[in-house]
Amino acid sequence: MSLLAIPSGSSGNAGEAGFYPLNINQSLRFNDNDSAYLSRTPASAGNRKTWTWSGWVKRGNLGSDQFIFTTGTTTGSQGLYFNFNSDDKLNVGDYSSGYIWQKITSAVYRDVSSWYHIVISYNTTEATASDRIKLYVNGQRITAFSTDSNPSLNYDGYINGTAYPHGLGRFGGYDGAYLDGYMSEVHFTDGTAYTADAFGELKSGVWVAKTPSVTYGTNGFHLAFADSAAIGDDTSGEGNDWAPNNFTASDVVTDSPTNNFAVFSPIDSLVGSVTDGNLQASTATSGSAKVKATFAIPQSGKWYFEITPTSSGNFSYVGIADGDANAANSVLYKAQDGTKRIDGAFTSYGATYTNNDVIGVAVNSDDGEVTFYKNNTSQGVISYSLEGKDLRPMVSDSSSSVSVTFTADFGQQDFTYTPPSGYLALSTANLPAPAIDPAQQASPADYFNTVLYTGDGNDDRSITGVGFQPDFVWFKQRSATRSHLLVDAIRGATQRLKSDTTDAEDTFADGCQAFESDGFQIGTNNTVNVSGGSYVAWNWKAGGTGVSNTDGTITSTVSANTESGFSIVSYTGNGSFSATVGHGLGQVPDLVIVKARTLTRNWCIKHKDLSSDKNLSFSTAAEAGPFGNGGLADLTSSSTFGFNGVSTLLSSNNNGDNYIAYCFHSVEGFSKFGSYTGNGSADGPFVYTGFRPAFILVKRTDSTASWGIFDATRNTFNAFTKALELNSSIAEVTATFGDMLSNGFKWRYTGAQNQSGGTYIYMAFAENPFKYANAR
Repeated sequence: MSLLAIPSGSSGNAGEAGFYPLNINQSLRFNDNDSAYLSRTPASAGNRKTWTWSGWVKRGNLGSDQFIFTTGTTTGSQGLYFNFNSDDKLNVGDYSSGYIWQKITSAVYRDVSSWYHIVISYNTTEATASDRIKLYVNGQRITAFSTDSNPSLNYDGYINGTAYPHGLGRFGGYDGAYLDGYMSEVHFTDGTAYTADAFGELKSGVWVAKTPSVTYGTNGFHLAFADSAAIGDDTSGEGNDWAPNNFTASDVVTDSPTNNFAVFSPIDSLVGSVTDGNLQASTATSGSAKVKATFAIPQSGKWYFEITPTSSGNFSYVGIADGDANAANSVLYKAQDGTKRIDGAFTSYGATYTNNDVIGVAVNSDDGEVTFYKNNTSQGVISYSLEGKDLRPMVSDSSSSVSVTFTADFGQQDFTYTPPSGYLALSTANLPAPAIDPAQQASPADYFNTVLYTGDGNDDRSITGVGFQPDFVWFKQRSATRSHLLVDAIRGATQRLKSDTTDAEDTFADGCQAFESDGFQIGTNNTVNVSGGSYVAWNWKAGGTGVSNTDGTITSTVSANTESGFSIVSYTGNGSFSATVGHGLGQVPDLVIVKARTLTRNWCIKHKDLSSDKNLSFSTAAEAGPFGNGGLADLTSSSTFGFNGVSTLLSSNNNGDNYIAYCFHSVEGFSKFGSYTGNGSADGPFVYTGFRPAFILVKRTDSTASWGIFDATRNTFNAFTKALELNSSIAEVTATFGDMLSNGFKWRYTGAQNQSGGTYIYMAFAENPFKYANAR
C-alpha cells in the first residue's frame, strides 16, 4: 500500500526541494542472514593501478567482519579487502598470505541511524607513497589510521583483474563475511582516481550527493538500484552489470541518503539480535529485552508504522517508548491479555494478537492521540500527549524465557495496510523543517561553534573561524592546568569569570580583549595565549550588547537570540524571595545559569530536570542540593525566572549586587537539555537528541561527579576520547568515552558519566539536525 513517504527533495518543507543536488530515491538492502551479495568477474582486465570506488552505505548490525567491495579467491587467501572489521573500523588492503599493504582507520563506524558516503581513490602511480590510497568518509579525507602501510610505486593490485570474482556485500568468491545494511548510488571508475568532491559536496555543513561527471572506463559501472526486477543493472553506459545473489524484489527499498528511514537500533536495545537491515529484532531468552527505533515521533503531524511479531507473539509488546533506558514512560499494546500499558499502569484495551498479526501504530501528535490497529482494525483511540517527550517506536517481550521476533516497516517498503488518511511514514523527507534549516542556507554553526588554536604569545591577536561575532565565549587551555575563562557581550570582553572557582568577576585585559566579526581578539596571558599551548573556545551567538527588559520585578538587560533559544541577562539583586527577572526567550527556559559578579559565591544552576529544591554549581563536583545562600526556582515562565533559598539570596539575588545569567531552551534540531540514567556498562545508554551533536555537557546530579565537556571539534571521529572538566582547571583528559551519532550520543565506558543507576543531566548543541545529518 501507499508509503505516504514524500520523495526525497520534494517534501512540503520550504526550500528542501532544492537542497539536494541529486535526489536518490532507493537503495539495496543486504541481509547477511540471506547471504545476499552482488558478483561480477571482469571479462577483460582494466587498470590495476588506478581506480575509484564511491558509494553510500547505511549500516545494519555491528560487531562483525562485513565486506563492502572486494575481489578475491574462494578461500579468501588472496585479494583486495574493503570491509568493516569486527571492531567496526574500516579496513582496506591487498592480501596474499599476509597484507601487502593495509590501512585500518582509527575511527570506528557504529552509527546505524543514517548514511555514510565512502570513497576509495586508488592510484599507485603517485610519487608520494601516502597519496596512493586515499580514503574519504562524508567528504573528509581520513588521515588517522591504527595500521598504515602503502603499496609500492606502480603496484598492480587485484581489482580490475580477470583472475578473481569481484563482490559487493561479500569477499569476492569467498562464502562469508556478508554485509548487513544498505548500499546506494555506487560508482566505480576504471583508470581514473577521483577525490570525494567528484561525487558530493558540502552544503550548509552537510555532505550531500551530486551527479558525478566522471569517466567510467573499461570496467566502470554505476549501480542505482532503481529497478527491483534488474537489481544489478549498470546505468553508466558501459554495460557492466552485476549478478544479484539471494536478493528479492523487496530488497530494493526507498531508504536512501536523501530520504533516510527509521529502523530498529542495535545500539539502543536490550535484545538478542537486530538483523535484516535492522528491520528485524529478536529478543533474548534471559533478562529484560526491548529495542527502540532510530527516530523519535515528531511533536507535530501524524505518523504511522507497522510491527509484526513472527514468533511467540503472545509474549510481545508493540508501541512507543520514552528515550530513557528503562522505558518506564510508554504506550504499549500487550498481546497476551488484551491490555494497554500507559506510563506503567495496565488497563484493558482491544483484542489479543498472535504471530503474524500486523500491528499498525498511528500517532497523532497534533491532537495527542495514539491508535493501535490489529490487521487494519482499530483497537480504539488512546489520549496521550507527546509534548516534551522523545517517544520512539519500541518492541519488547514480557517473558525472560521466550524469544520473540518482530519485523518492522517504517515506510521503506510498502505497508501491508493503507495508513489512515494524512498519516506519514517515519522518514527524514517527512520530518518537519528544523528551526535552523540547512535547506534555508542556515546551519547550527551560525549560532554555536567551536574553534581550536595554538598560542603564540603575541598581543592583540585575532582568532578567526567562528563564523559570526560571538556574544558569549568560553575558553580553556587544553594542554595545561589553567582556569576556564568566560566572557560575554553584556559584561564586556575583558570582564572575566571562571567556571572552576567561586571568584567574583575581575577585569582581565590580557585575556579576551574584544569580540570581532569572525571571532575574537586575545592578549598575552597564559590563560588564552601561551606560546605552544593548545586551546579551545566555545562560542555562542546571542543578540549583541543587550536591551532593557521589564518583564520581571527586577529590570534586566537582555541579549537574546530567540531563534537559537539563548539569552544573556544582567541584573542587580533586590534581596526579595518573590522577585523575578526577565530572560527574553519567549519560551520557558530549560536551563538557567547565574553567577554573582560582585561576590565570591557559588554558581547557581537550574536545569528543567532538577527537583524543586535543588540547584547545581559549576565550581564544584558536588551533587545537586538546596542552596542555603540562594538558588533558582523551578523554570515555569516564558518571560521570567525566580529564586528560592533558606535564609539569604547571596548567590542569586542579594540586594545591590550584580549578577549575570545565561538562559537556554531546547530548539528542535539545534539544542537539547535532558536527562538519562546510567547503567555502569561499557555498552552504555544511548541518549536521543534529534541531531548530530557538536557539543555535550554532562553532570551527575545524585552523587559527586565532575562536569564533563565533549565536543566534535576536538573529537573528530568516534570513539570520542577527549574531555575537559568545567569545575576543574586540569588539562584535557583522555579515555574512551563513547560515540557521537547522527541522532544523539552513546556512552561506551563506565566512568563519571555512566555510573549504574546514576541520574544525569545534559546540555547539547548540534552540528547538523537529524533530518539532514550524515552518519558519524
